Amino acid sequence: MTVSVAIIFVGLCVWLLTGARPFRSNPEVSSSVAVLPFADMSPAGDQAYLCDGIAEELIHTLSRVPGLRVVARTSAFQYKGKSVDVRRIGKELGVRSVVEGSVRHNGSTLRVTVQLINTADGYHAWSAAYERRADDLCTVEKEIAQAIADTLRQQHLGVIVEREITPNPEAYRLYLTGVYWRSTPSPENLRKAINEFRAAIVADPRYAAAQAAMAEAYEKLYYTETVPLKETAAIAKAAAAKALELDERLSQAHEAAAIARLIDWDLSGAEHEFQRALQLDPADVRTRYAYAQLCLNPAGRHQEAAEQLRHARTLDPVARYLITELGSTYRMSGQFARAREEFQKSLDLNPKALGTRTNLAATDAAEGRYPEAAARLEAVNAEGPGDPWIMGHLGYAYAKAGRTAEARRILATLTGAHPAATLHIAAVHAGLGETSRALEWLDRGVATHSPSMLWLKTDFRFVGLRSEPRYVAQAKSLP
Repeated sequence: MTVSVAIIFVGLCVWLLTGARPFRSNPEVSSSVAVLPFADMSPAGDQAYLCDGIAEELIHTLSRVPGLRVVARTSAFQYKGKSVDVRRIGKELGVRSVVEGSVRHNGSTLRVTVQLINTADGYHAWSAAYERRADDLCTVEKEIAQAIADTLRQQHLGVIVEREITPNPEAYRLYLTGVYWRSTPSPENLRKAINEFRAAIVADPRYAAAQAAMAEAYEKLYYTETVPLKETAAIAKAAAAKALELDERLSQAHEAAAIARLIDWDLSGAEHEFQRALQLDPADVRTRYAYAQLCLNPAGRHQEAAEQLRHARTLDPVARYLITELGSTYRMSGQFARAREEFQKSLDLNPKALGTRTNLAATDAAEGRYPEAAARLEAVNAEGPGDPWIMGHLGYAYAKAGRTAEARRILATLTGAHPAATLHIAAVHAGLGETSRALEWLDRGVATHSPSMLWLKTDFRFVGLRSEPRYVAQAKSLP
Protein backbone atom coordinates (compact mmCIF):
# COMPACT_ATOMS: atom_id res chain seq x y z
CA MET A 1 0.00 0.00 0.00
CA THR A 2 1.50 3.34 -0.99
CA VAL A 3 1.37 6.45 1.19
CA SER A 4 -1.33 8.05 -0.99
CA VAL A 5 -3.43 4.92 -0.81
CA ALA A 6 -2.87 4.69 2.94
CA ILE A 7 -3.94 8.26 3.62
CA ILE A 8 -6.99 7.87 1.43
CA PHE A 9 -7.75 4.61 3.23
CA VAL A 10 -7.93 6.36 6.63
CA GLY A 11 -10.54 8.80 5.42
CA LEU A 12 -12.60 6.15 3.69
CA CYS A 13 -12.68 3.83 6.70
CA VAL A 14 -13.72 6.59 9.09
CA TRP A 15 -16.54 7.72 6.79
CA LEU A 16 -17.72 4.30 5.65
CA LEU A 17 -17.70 2.52 8.98
CA THR A 18 -18.22 5.08 11.75
CA GLY A 19 -21.36 6.71 10.40
CA ALA A 20 -19.73 10.14 10.50
CA ARG A 21 -22.23 11.42 7.95
CA PRO A 22 -25.93 10.49 8.04
CA PHE A 23 -26.93 8.27 5.15
CA ARG A 24 -30.19 6.53 4.32
CA SER A 25 -29.69 3.24 2.59
CA ASN A 26 -31.10 -0.21 2.19
CA PRO A 27 -29.62 -2.86 4.52
CA GLU A 28 -28.28 -4.74 1.48
CA VAL A 29 -25.93 -1.93 0.51
CA SER A 30 -24.95 -0.67 3.96
CA SER A 31 -21.15 -0.38 4.42
CA SER A 32 -20.35 -1.13 0.81
CA VAL A 33 -18.13 0.60 -1.73
CA ALA A 34 -16.87 0.37 -5.29
CA VAL A 35 -13.46 1.82 -6.17
CA LEU A 36 -13.47 3.02 -9.77
CA PRO A 37 -10.34 3.27 -11.95
CA PHE A 38 -8.53 6.54 -11.38
CA ALA A 39 -8.21 8.98 -14.28
CA ASP A 40 -4.78 9.75 -15.73
CA MET A 41 -4.25 13.52 -15.68
CA SER A 42 -0.51 13.36 -16.38
CA PRO A 43 0.78 15.61 -19.18
CA ALA A 44 1.93 12.62 -21.28
CA GLY A 45 -1.13 10.51 -20.49
CA ASP A 46 1.13 7.51 -19.90
CA GLN A 47 0.32 6.60 -16.30
CA ALA A 48 -2.57 4.15 -16.83
CA TYR A 49 -0.65 1.44 -14.96
CA LEU A 50 -0.29 3.74 -11.93
CA CYS A 51 -3.94 4.83 -12.02
CA ASP A 52 -5.17 1.25 -12.16
CA GLY A 53 -2.61 0.21 -9.55
CA ILE A 54 -3.72 2.77 -6.97
CA ALA A 55 -7.35 1.74 -7.46
CA GLU A 56 -6.46 -1.96 -7.14
CA GLU A 57 -4.42 -1.26 -4.01
CA LEU A 58 -7.42 0.52 -2.48
CA ILE A 59 -9.68 -2.42 -3.35
CA HIS A 60 -7.14 -4.84 -1.88
CA THR A 61 -6.77 -2.85 1.35
CA LEU A 62 -10.41 -1.93 1.93
CA SER A 63 -11.50 -5.53 1.41
CA ARG A 64 -9.68 -6.38 4.63
CA VAL A 65 -11.88 -4.18 6.79
CA PRO A 66 -14.40 -6.40 8.60
CA GLY A 67 -17.97 -5.41 7.89
CA LEU A 68 -17.17 -3.55 4.67
CA ARG A 69 -18.21 -5.09 1.34
CA VAL A 70 -15.90 -4.01 -1.47
CA VAL A 71 -16.78 -4.69 -5.09
CA ALA A 72 -13.96 -6.54 -6.84
CA ARG A 73 -11.87 -5.27 -9.72
CA THR A 74 -13.70 -6.60 -12.78
CA SER A 75 -17.09 -5.18 -11.82
CA ALA A 76 -15.65 -1.83 -10.75
CA PHE A 77 -13.38 -1.49 -13.77
CA GLN A 78 -16.20 -2.00 -16.28
CA TYR A 79 -16.78 1.76 -15.95
CA LYS A 80 -13.23 2.67 -16.98
CA GLY A 81 -13.23 5.52 -19.48
CA LYS A 82 -17.01 5.88 -19.30
CA SER A 83 -19.09 8.75 -17.98
CA VAL A 84 -21.72 7.01 -15.86
CA ASP A 85 -23.82 8.63 -13.15
CA VAL A 86 -22.75 7.31 -9.74
CA ARG A 87 -26.41 6.77 -8.81
CA ARG A 88 -26.67 4.28 -11.67
CA ILE A 89 -23.41 2.63 -10.58
CA GLY A 90 -24.78 2.32 -7.06
CA LYS A 91 -27.90 0.54 -8.31
CA GLU A 92 -25.99 -1.73 -10.71
CA LEU A 93 -23.40 -2.82 -8.16
CA GLY A 94 -25.53 -2.55 -5.02
CA VAL A 95 -23.17 -0.20 -3.16
CA ARG A 96 -23.64 2.68 -0.76
CA SER A 97 -20.72 4.72 -2.04
CA VAL A 98 -18.23 5.09 -4.85
CA VAL A 99 -14.58 6.15 -4.77
CA GLU A 100 -13.18 7.93 -7.79
CA GLY A 101 -10.06 9.96 -8.32
CA SER A 102 -7.24 11.05 -10.55
CA VAL A 103 -3.47 10.87 -10.76
CA ARG A 104 -1.10 13.49 -12.14
CA HIS A 105 2.54 12.42 -12.41
CA ASN A 106 4.83 15.22 -13.51
CA GLY A 107 8.57 14.73 -13.13
CA SER A 108 9.29 13.76 -9.53
CA THR A 109 5.90 14.92 -8.24
CA LEU A 110 2.78 12.82 -7.89
CA ARG A 111 -0.59 14.42 -7.16
CA VAL A 112 -3.52 12.17 -6.21
CA THR A 113 -7.05 13.46 -5.77
CA VAL A 114 -9.88 11.32 -4.47
CA GLN A 115 -13.60 11.71 -3.81
CA LEU A 116 -16.05 9.58 -1.88
CA ILE A 117 -19.55 9.98 -3.30
CA ASN A 118 -22.99 8.94 -2.05
CA THR A 119 -24.71 6.77 -4.64
CA ALA A 120 -28.13 7.70 -3.28
CA ASP A 121 -27.92 11.36 -4.23
CA GLY A 122 -24.62 11.82 -6.11
CA TYR A 123 -23.21 14.27 -3.55
CA HIS A 124 -19.61 14.28 -2.38
CA ALA A 125 -19.24 12.97 1.16
CA TRP A 126 -15.48 13.46 1.40
CA SER A 127 -12.64 14.57 -0.82
CA ALA A 128 -8.93 15.21 -0.54
CA ALA A 129 -5.81 15.90 -2.57
CA TYR A 130 -2.31 14.67 -1.81
CA GLU A 131 0.96 15.80 -3.35
CA ARG A 132 4.07 13.71 -2.73
CA ARG A 133 7.48 12.98 -4.15
CA ALA A 134 7.08 9.93 -6.37
CA ASP A 135 10.01 8.17 -4.76
CA ASP A 136 8.64 8.71 -1.25
CA LEU A 137 5.49 6.66 -1.74
CA CYS A 138 6.71 3.33 -0.40
CA THR A 139 9.16 4.69 2.16
CA VAL A 140 6.53 5.50 4.77
CA GLU A 141 4.17 2.62 3.97
CA LYS A 142 4.54 0.79 7.28
CA GLU A 143 4.19 3.98 9.30
CA ILE A 144 0.99 4.96 7.49
CA ALA A 145 -0.42 1.43 7.68
CA GLN A 146 0.11 1.42 11.44
CA ALA A 147 -1.56 4.83 11.69
CA ILE A 148 -4.58 3.39 9.89
CA ALA A 149 -4.78 0.49 12.31
CA ASP A 150 -4.52 2.82 15.31
CA THR A 151 -7.23 5.10 13.93
CA LEU A 152 -9.62 2.23 13.37
CA ARG A 153 -8.95 0.70 16.77
CA GLN A 154 -9.98 4.00 18.37
CA GLN A 155 -13.32 3.55 16.64
CA HIS A 156 -13.58 -0.05 17.94
CA LEU A 157 -13.27 -1.41 14.43
CA GLY A 158 -11.03 -4.22 13.27
CA VAL A 159 -8.67 -4.18 10.33
CA ILE A 160 -6.15 -6.65 8.98
CA VAL A 161 -2.80 -4.96 8.40
CA GLU A 162 -0.20 -6.81 6.36
CA ARG A 163 3.34 -6.40 7.64
CA GLU A 164 5.10 -6.83 4.32
CA ILE A 165 8.61 -5.71 3.58
CA THR A 166 8.21 -2.38 1.81
CA PRO A 167 9.43 -2.55 -1.79
CA ASN A 168 11.60 0.21 -3.15
CA PRO A 169 9.84 2.75 -5.39
CA GLU A 170 11.25 1.42 -8.67
CA ALA A 171 10.26 -2.15 -7.82
CA TYR A 172 6.76 -0.99 -6.94
CA ARG A 173 6.44 0.92 -10.24
CA LEU A 174 7.55 -2.14 -12.21
CA TYR A 175 5.16 -4.34 -10.26
CA LEU A 176 2.21 -2.07 -11.04
CA THR A 177 3.14 -2.12 -14.72
CA GLY A 178 3.16 -5.93 -14.63
CA VAL A 179 -0.24 -6.01 -12.93
CA TYR A 180 -1.53 -3.72 -15.67
CA TRP A 181 -0.44 -6.15 -18.42
CA ARG A 182 -1.66 -9.17 -16.46
CA SER A 183 -5.18 -7.75 -16.29
CA THR A 184 -5.74 -8.79 -19.93
CA PRO A 185 -3.96 -12.17 -19.85
CA SER A 186 -3.24 -13.02 -23.47
CA PRO A 187 0.03 -14.96 -23.92
CA GLU A 188 1.66 -11.81 -25.30
CA ASN A 189 0.52 -9.67 -22.36
CA LEU A 190 1.53 -12.34 -19.85
CA ARG A 191 5.06 -12.27 -21.27
CA LYS A 192 5.11 -8.47 -20.93
CA ALA A 193 3.89 -8.82 -17.34
CA ILE A 194 6.60 -11.39 -16.59
CA ASN A 195 9.27 -9.01 -17.86
CA GLU A 196 8.02 -6.31 -15.49
CA PHE A 197 7.74 -8.65 -12.50
CA ARG A 198 11.21 -10.03 -13.16
CA ALA A 199 12.61 -6.49 -13.31
CA ALA A 200 10.80 -5.66 -10.05
CA ILE A 201 12.47 -8.66 -8.39
CA VAL A 202 15.87 -7.54 -9.66
CA ALA A 203 15.20 -4.08 -8.23
CA ASP A 204 14.06 -5.58 -4.91
CA PRO A 205 14.86 -9.29 -4.41
CA ARG A 206 12.75 -9.42 -1.22
CA TYR A 207 9.53 -8.24 -2.89
CA ALA A 208 7.20 -11.17 -2.17
CA ALA A 209 4.22 -9.82 -4.12
CA ALA A 210 6.33 -9.57 -7.29
CA GLN A 211 7.53 -13.16 -6.84
CA ALA A 212 3.94 -14.37 -6.40
CA ALA A 213 2.76 -12.37 -9.40
CA MET A 214 5.54 -13.78 -11.59
CA ALA A 215 4.66 -17.31 -10.48
CA GLU A 216 1.01 -16.73 -11.36
CA ALA A 217 1.87 -15.35 -14.80
CA TYR A 218 4.03 -18.37 -15.60
CA GLU A 219 1.28 -20.67 -14.33
CA LYS A 220 -1.22 -19.03 -16.65
CA LEU A 221 1.16 -19.56 -19.57
CA TYR A 222 1.66 -23.18 -18.50
CA TYR A 223 -2.07 -23.89 -18.74
CA THR A 224 -2.25 -22.53 -22.29
CA GLU A 225 -0.19 -25.59 -23.36
CA THR A 226 1.61 -23.41 -25.91
CA VAL A 227 4.94 -23.18 -24.04
CA PRO A 228 7.66 -25.67 -23.03
CA LEU A 229 5.96 -27.30 -20.06
CA LYS A 230 8.93 -28.53 -18.04
CA GLU A 231 10.83 -25.24 -18.12
CA THR A 232 7.73 -23.11 -17.49
CA ALA A 233 6.64 -25.28 -14.57
CA ALA A 234 10.07 -25.12 -12.96
CA ILE A 235 10.15 -21.31 -13.04
CA ALA A 236 6.58 -21.04 -11.73
CA LYS A 237 7.21 -23.42 -8.82
CA ALA A 238 10.47 -21.72 -7.86
CA ALA A 239 8.84 -18.27 -7.84
CA ALA A 240 5.89 -19.51 -5.76
CA ALA A 241 8.23 -21.11 -3.23
CA LYS A 242 10.29 -17.93 -2.99
CA ALA A 243 7.17 -15.81 -2.44
CA LEU A 244 6.17 -18.02 0.49
CA GLU A 245 9.68 -17.93 1.89
CA LEU A 246 9.63 -14.14 1.83
CA ASP A 247 6.11 -13.68 3.26
CA GLU A 248 4.08 -16.60 4.55
CA ARG A 249 1.15 -14.27 5.29
CA LEU A 250 0.75 -13.09 1.70
CA SER A 251 -2.44 -14.63 0.32
CA GLN A 252 -1.25 -14.32 -3.28
CA ALA A 253 1.79 -16.42 -2.42
CA HIS A 254 -0.43 -19.24 -1.20
CA GLU A 255 -2.59 -19.04 -4.32
CA ALA A 256 0.52 -19.32 -6.49
CA ALA A 257 1.74 -22.21 -4.33
CA ALA A 258 -1.61 -23.97 -4.74
CA ILE A 259 -1.39 -23.85 -8.53
CA ALA A 260 2.23 -24.99 -8.34
CA ARG A 261 1.03 -28.02 -6.37
CA LEU A 262 -1.49 -28.77 -9.11
CA ILE A 263 1.30 -28.80 -11.67
CA ASP A 264 2.60 -31.80 -9.70
CA TRP A 265 -0.95 -33.19 -9.44
CA ASP A 266 -0.91 -32.79 -5.67
CA LEU A 267 -4.59 -32.09 -5.14
CA SER A 268 -4.59 -32.27 -1.34
CA GLY A 269 -1.58 -29.95 -1.12
CA ALA A 270 -3.20 -27.53 -3.55
CA GLU A 271 -6.44 -27.49 -1.59
CA HIS A 272 -4.55 -26.75 1.61
CA GLU A 273 -2.85 -23.76 -0.03
CA PHE A 274 -6.10 -22.45 -1.55
CA GLN A 275 -7.81 -22.63 1.82
CA ARG A 276 -4.90 -20.86 3.51
CA ALA A 277 -5.05 -18.11 0.88
CA LEU A 278 -8.78 -17.63 1.50
CA GLN A 279 -8.23 -17.65 5.24
CA LEU A 280 -5.81 -14.75 4.80
CA ASP A 281 -8.02 -12.92 2.29
CA PRO A 282 -11.64 -14.16 2.12
CA ALA A 283 -12.51 -11.43 -0.39
CA ASP A 284 -9.97 -12.57 -3.00
CA VAL A 285 -12.20 -13.33 -5.98
CA ARG A 286 -9.40 -14.65 -8.18
CA THR A 287 -8.43 -17.25 -5.58
CA ARG A 288 -12.01 -18.52 -5.30
CA TYR A 289 -12.14 -18.76 -9.10
CA ALA A 290 -8.87 -20.68 -9.33
CA TYR A 291 -9.91 -22.99 -6.48
CA ALA A 292 -13.16 -23.82 -8.29
CA GLN A 293 -11.68 -24.10 -11.79
CA LEU A 294 -8.41 -25.91 -11.12
CA CYS A 295 -9.09 -27.91 -7.97
CA LEU A 296 -12.76 -28.59 -7.28
CA ASN A 297 -14.15 -29.04 -10.81
CA PRO A 298 -11.44 -31.45 -12.02
CA ALA A 299 -12.07 -33.53 -8.90
CA GLY A 300 -15.78 -33.74 -9.74
CA ARG A 301 -16.75 -31.63 -6.70
CA HIS A 302 -19.05 -29.47 -8.77
CA GLN A 303 -21.43 -28.41 -6.01
CA GLU A 304 -18.53 -27.02 -3.97
CA ALA A 305 -17.13 -25.31 -7.07
CA ALA A 306 -20.50 -23.68 -7.72
CA GLU A 307 -20.62 -22.44 -4.12
CA GLN A 308 -17.19 -20.82 -4.45
CA LEU A 309 -18.15 -19.17 -7.73
CA ARG A 310 -21.48 -17.88 -6.44
CA HIS A 311 -19.72 -16.43 -3.40
CA ALA A 312 -17.17 -14.74 -5.67
CA ARG A 313 -19.95 -13.24 -7.75
CA THR A 314 -21.39 -11.45 -4.72
CA LEU A 315 -18.13 -9.48 -4.74
CA ASP A 316 -17.71 -9.22 -8.52
CA PRO A 317 -21.21 -9.52 -10.00
CA VAL A 318 -20.37 -8.78 -13.64
CA ALA A 319 -17.10 -10.70 -13.93
CA ARG A 320 -17.61 -12.76 -17.07
CA TYR A 321 -14.96 -15.31 -16.17
CA LEU A 322 -16.90 -16.18 -13.00
CA ILE A 323 -20.20 -16.45 -14.87
CA THR A 324 -18.64 -18.61 -17.59
CA GLU A 325 -16.92 -20.93 -15.12
CA LEU A 326 -20.21 -21.41 -13.28
CA GLY A 327 -21.75 -22.39 -16.62
CA SER A 328 -18.90 -24.85 -17.19
CA THR A 329 -19.50 -26.25 -13.71
CA TYR A 330 -23.13 -26.88 -14.56
CA ARG A 331 -22.16 -28.52 -17.87
CA MET A 332 -19.68 -30.83 -16.19
CA SER A 333 -22.40 -31.90 -13.77
CA GLY A 334 -24.88 -32.54 -16.61
CA GLN A 335 -27.06 -29.48 -15.94
CA PHE A 336 -27.09 -28.27 -19.54
CA ALA A 337 -30.03 -25.87 -19.31
CA ARG A 338 -28.50 -24.07 -16.33
CA ALA A 339 -25.15 -23.98 -18.13
CA ARG A 340 -26.74 -22.27 -21.12
CA GLU A 341 -28.38 -19.70 -18.86
CA GLU A 342 -25.02 -18.71 -17.41
CA PHE A 343 -23.30 -18.59 -20.78
CA GLN A 344 -26.05 -16.33 -22.08
CA LYS A 345 -25.56 -13.98 -19.12
CA SER A 346 -21.89 -13.76 -20.01
CA LEU A 347 -22.65 -13.16 -23.69
CA ASP A 348 -25.10 -10.42 -22.75
CA LEU A 349 -22.11 -8.61 -21.24
CA ASN A 350 -19.82 -9.33 -24.21
CA PRO A 351 -21.26 -11.12 -27.25
CA LYS A 352 -17.76 -11.62 -28.69
CA ALA A 353 -16.25 -13.43 -25.70
CA LEU A 354 -14.30 -16.35 -27.18
CA GLY A 355 -14.14 -18.40 -24.00
CA THR A 356 -17.86 -18.21 -23.38
CA ARG A 357 -18.69 -19.06 -26.99
CA THR A 358 -16.34 -22.06 -26.86
CA ASN A 359 -18.02 -23.28 -23.69
CA LEU A 360 -21.44 -22.84 -25.25
CA ALA A 361 -20.30 -24.87 -28.27
CA ALA A 362 -18.96 -27.55 -25.95
CA THR A 363 -22.41 -27.70 -24.36
CA ASP A 364 -23.91 -28.18 -27.84
CA ALA A 365 -21.53 -31.09 -28.41
CA ALA A 366 -22.21 -32.58 -24.98
CA GLU A 367 -25.89 -32.69 -25.92
CA GLY A 368 -25.15 -34.25 -29.32
CA ARG A 369 -25.70 -31.07 -31.37
CA TYR A 370 -22.53 -31.51 -33.36
CA PRO A 371 -23.34 -29.37 -36.43
CA GLU A 372 -24.29 -26.45 -34.18
CA ALA A 373 -21.13 -26.93 -32.13
CA ALA A 374 -18.94 -27.00 -35.25
CA ALA A 375 -20.55 -23.85 -36.65
CA ARG A 376 -19.97 -21.92 -33.42
CA LEU A 377 -16.40 -23.16 -33.09
CA GLU A 378 -15.50 -22.32 -36.68
CA ALA A 379 -16.35 -18.69 -35.97
CA VAL A 380 -14.45 -18.71 -32.67
CA ASN A 381 -11.39 -20.35 -34.19
CA ALA A 382 -11.32 -17.76 -36.98
CA GLU A 383 -11.19 -14.97 -34.39
CA GLY A 384 -8.75 -16.67 -32.01
CA PRO A 385 -6.64 -19.01 -34.12
CA GLY A 386 -3.98 -21.19 -32.57
CA ASP A 387 -5.63 -21.97 -29.23
CA PRO A 388 -5.34 -25.74 -28.58
CA TRP A 389 -8.45 -25.76 -26.40
CA ILE A 390 -10.62 -24.22 -29.14
CA MET A 391 -9.10 -26.42 -31.86
CA GLY A 392 -9.55 -29.56 -29.77
CA HIS A 393 -13.26 -28.93 -29.38
CA LEU A 394 -13.59 -27.99 -33.05
CA GLY A 395 -11.81 -31.16 -34.18
CA TYR A 396 -14.04 -33.27 -31.96
CA ALA A 397 -17.19 -31.57 -33.26
CA TYR A 398 -16.03 -32.09 -36.86
CA ALA A 399 -15.37 -35.77 -36.17
CA LYS A 400 -18.75 -36.39 -34.54
CA ALA A 401 -20.51 -34.45 -37.31
CA GLY A 402 -18.96 -36.75 -39.91
CA ARG A 403 -16.57 -34.09 -41.26
CA THR A 404 -13.60 -36.43 -41.08
CA ALA A 405 -11.21 -34.62 -43.41
CA GLU A 406 -11.60 -31.37 -41.47
CA ALA A 407 -11.12 -33.21 -38.18
CA ARG A 408 -7.86 -34.67 -39.48
CA ARG A 409 -6.65 -31.24 -40.54
CA ILE A 410 -7.19 -30.07 -36.97
CA LEU A 411 -5.30 -33.13 -35.72
CA ALA A 412 -2.36 -32.36 -37.97
CA THR A 413 -2.19 -28.78 -36.66
CA LEU A 414 -2.45 -29.83 -33.03
CA THR A 415 0.14 -32.59 -33.20
CA GLY A 416 2.52 -30.41 -35.19
CA ALA A 417 2.22 -27.11 -33.31
CA HIS A 418 0.90 -28.10 -29.88
CA PRO A 419 1.98 -31.64 -28.95
CA ALA A 420 1.67 -30.76 -25.25
CA ALA A 421 -2.14 -30.51 -25.68
CA THR A 422 -2.49 -34.27 -25.29
CA LEU A 423 -6.05 -34.23 -23.95
CA HIS A 424 -7.37 -32.32 -26.94
CA ILE A 425 -5.48 -34.45 -29.44
CA ALA A 426 -6.86 -37.55 -27.76
CA ALA A 427 -10.37 -36.07 -27.86
CA VAL A 428 -10.26 -35.65 -31.65
CA HIS A 429 -9.10 -39.27 -32.03
CA ALA A 430 -11.95 -40.33 -29.72
CA GLY A 431 -14.42 -38.39 -31.86
CA LEU A 432 -13.12 -40.24 -34.92
CA GLY A 433 -13.64 -43.56 -33.16
CA GLU A 434 -9.89 -44.21 -32.95
CA THR A 435 -9.85 -45.56 -29.42
CA SER A 436 -6.32 -46.96 -29.47
CA ARG A 437 -4.82 -43.68 -30.71
CA ALA A 438 -6.84 -41.71 -28.16
CA LEU A 439 -5.54 -43.90 -25.35
CA GLU A 440 -1.98 -43.53 -26.60
CA TRP A 441 -2.21 -39.75 -26.37
CA LEU A 442 -3.79 -39.98 -22.92
CA ASP A 443 -0.90 -42.20 -21.82
CA ARG A 444 1.45 -39.51 -23.06
CA GLY A 445 -0.50 -36.90 -21.13
CA VAL A 446 -0.23 -38.91 -17.92
CA ALA A 447 3.52 -39.40 -18.43
CA THR A 448 4.16 -35.69 -19.04
CA HIS A 449 1.57 -34.29 -16.59
CA SER A 450 -0.02 -32.39 -19.45
CA PRO A 451 -2.01 -29.51 -17.86
CA SER A 452 -5.42 -30.19 -19.40
CA MET A 453 -5.27 -33.84 -18.28
CA LEU A 454 -6.59 -32.62 -14.93
CA TRP A 455 -10.05 -32.44 -16.53
CA LEU A 456 -10.01 -35.95 -18.06
CA LYS A 457 -12.54 -37.45 -15.66
CA THR A 458 -15.06 -34.65 -16.24
CA ASP A 459 -14.62 -34.31 -20.02
CA PHE A 460 -17.72 -35.49 -21.91
CA ARG A 461 -15.65 -36.28 -25.00
CA PHE A 462 -14.30 -39.42 -23.34
CA VAL A 463 -17.57 -40.99 -22.20
CA GLY A 464 -17.15 -43.75 -24.78
CA LEU A 465 -13.75 -44.71 -23.37
CA ARG A 466 -14.67 -45.00 -19.71
CA SER A 467 -15.09 -48.76 -19.80
CA GLU A 468 -11.65 -49.27 -21.34
CA PRO A 469 -9.15 -50.77 -18.84
CA ARG A 470 -6.40 -48.37 -19.99
CA TYR A 471 -8.69 -45.39 -19.48
CA VAL A 472 -9.63 -46.65 -16.00
CA ALA A 473 -5.94 -46.87 -15.12
CA GLN A 474 -5.29 -43.41 -16.53
CA ALA A 475 -8.15 -41.90 -14.54
CA LYS A 476 -6.88 -43.55 -11.34
CA SER A 477 -3.46 -41.97 -11.87
CA LEU A 478 -4.98 -38.49 -11.77
CA PRO A 479 -5.42 -36.59 -8.50
